[in-house]
Amino acid sequence: MQPVRIFNTIPIKTFTLLFFLWCTLPITLLIAQTKQRVQVKAFDQQLKPYKNLELLINNSIKVNTGERGYDFVEMSESDFPIRSVQVNNEGLEPASWNFSKGILEITVRKKNYRLVPVLVVTDQQQPVAKIEVTYTGVRRLKVVTNNDGRIELPLDPDEQMGSMDQFIIVGYRPMSLVSRNNTYTLTISRIIQEESKQVVPSPEATKPSYQRTLDQLDTTKSLSSFYQVIRDIPLNDLREEDKRIVDGRFNTLLRAMQESVRAERPARVYISDTSAVSEDLRLLIEQANRESQELENQRAEFELQIGTLNRKFSSGLADLDPESREKLLGEIAILERIIQENDSRFTSNQSEFKRILDELKEKYFDISTLETRLTESEALRLQEQREFRQRILIALGVVALFSILIVLLVRLSARLRSQKKKLTVANNEIRMINANLENIVSKRTKMLREANAELDTFLYKASHDLRTPVASIYGLCSLADHIPKEELLGKILDSNTRMDRLLISLNVISEINQPSDYGEVSLREAAERILKKFTADIKRNNVQVLFSCPDIISIKTYPHLLEVVITNMVDNALFFGSLSDVTEQRLAVSIAQAGEQIEITVEDNGIGIDESVRPNIFNMFFKGTEQSRGNGLGLYILSRCLRPMKGNVSVDSKTGAYSRFTVQLPQVLKS
Repeated sequence: MQPVRIFNTIPIKTFTLLFFLWCTLPITLLIAQTKQRVQVKAFDQQLKPYKNLELLINNSIKVNTGERGYDFVEMSESDFPIRSVQVNNEGLEPASWNFSKGILEITVRKKNYRLVPVLVVTDQQQPVAKIEVTYTGVRRLKVVTNNDGRIELPLDPDEQMGSMDQFIIVGYRPMSLVSRNNTYTLTISRIIQEESKQVVPSPEATKPSYQRTLDQLDTTKSLSSFYQVIRDIPLNDLREEDKRIVDGRFNTLLRAMQESVRAERPARVYISDTSAVSEDLRLLIEQANRESQELENQRAEFELQIGTLNRKFSSGLADLDPESREKLLGEIAILERIIQENDSRFTSNQSEFKRILDELKEKYFDISTLETRLTESEALRLQEQREFRQRILIALGVVALFSILIVLLVRLSARLRSQKKKLTVANNEIRMINANLENIVSKRTKMLREANAELDTFLYKASHDLRTPVASIYGLCSLADHIPKEELLGKILDSNTRMDRLLISLNVISEINQPSDYGEVSLREAAERILKKFTADIKRNNVQVLFSCPDIISIKTYPHLLEVVITNMVDNALFFGSLSDVTEQRLAVSIAQAGEQIEITVEDNGIGIDESVRPNIFNMFFKGTEQSRGNGLGLYILSRCLRPMKGNVSVDSKTGAYSRFTVQLPQVLKS
């Protein structure tokens, strides 16, 4: 049976992720012990579940009640007690909230107002800060602007802001009221003192006769006090603006009374499957006490109202006609019947409640025993929780130990894979070397053969060319008595010159393979210096020299080899140009820069180069024509000099017309 190799079958990234999850799982479980799962319920003021409502608890916990009217969230100990609840609906606001036994109940109500933002600016569009603004609408409001000149007016939901005349600012006159993006901009201008004295009458003069009575509406707190004030006002003579104020105040007091009635309504008791029995019983007892107290209050209030009704009957019943008496008697009979029905329902409800409580006593006769069991169960749960935490700590220790071992194994596996990869690369390189070894040996053998052949040619030709001038000198010496002395010396000097030129060429060949100098060369100066060496030949043959080279062009290379290249090109052009039958011999030398390359071109209008000999002109000791005076090493030396200089040469020629040699060199040669 083969052992399972885990580290070779699982990728290193996947294994690292699994290892991280394994290490962090116990810590996550331990941290989770400090969180609590809370059920969040939302109700309207009729205690009906509020569906699909978005809430924000403590400015950080988002809740959506969904279709069920409740949701579950994770909350930590720092989230209690609940500090704030926000409703993501402009028309709603939280009325109250209560947290008990893992349940957060939130009561939501409709807003009876809406905040309308208003920006107060001058006619120069400058915000007016810290100034009192009086707004007259359904209610009369007085608000002070902030540092940015902004106020927020709490208006009724259906109230619309009419015009700028609803605003009063002491010392300013409203100019315009513009609404944009749900924000109003009130533009005002300052009233000049003289103008205010002439135009604005005194407040007492502009007020109607009922204005003082109307101003008392802002102090009314109930509908009864409202009617006490309004009965002294001639309603038919009211202005439209004052009528809106009266209607607005009446609607506000009516809504306040309705809210008060709903607020005094006893809250329902919710008993869930997760709440404790003792807490449920306590809530039921509190509700029963509230209902008992409410019954007492209703009885006292009813007796008070009956007393008032009795007094009215005693004072004004004698003046009623028989029809009115009969109508009142029928209404009293209806009231009596309703009271009897309420009494019957109350008695029936009480009997039913008593029966249910008796059944609870019979079925669960010992509440204290049940609470004791619950206490023991809670203690057992806490003990299990402590044991669970101890097991978690032990598991963490074991995980830490295994983690160290796994890290060591992972590092060892990574090192082995790295070594294996290096060995694979080395083996591939060895296979490539072995595969190319025969090609390398073949190329080196070919190069060696060519070098040996070139060496043989060099030795043969060099010895022959050296022996020829020596033999000429010996022959001339033997004929010294028969040849005039001047002619003899001239021929000896020609032989010596040919031998010297051959030795110079051979010396240059020996220096090509090991160039010693390297530096920057000014091409214009080098070319002019070389052309100056051929001044005698140029004047003797009356050669027209055309020279073109920028002043600032330079090259970094081997100066000696560069001079040999240009010298051989010019020498070759002057010699073969002199062999032509043209009336005017021409020599053109051009040096230019092409990108990162330097191009040196030398052209003559001589006899040209025949196409049959062009492939061999750069061979050692090759002479393209019998008229050649040299030893066939000029162009060979030129091509050999270009190798260490990383250059190349090209030839363009037409027989009997011209020859053009072009050398390309890198502008910067790395030594």
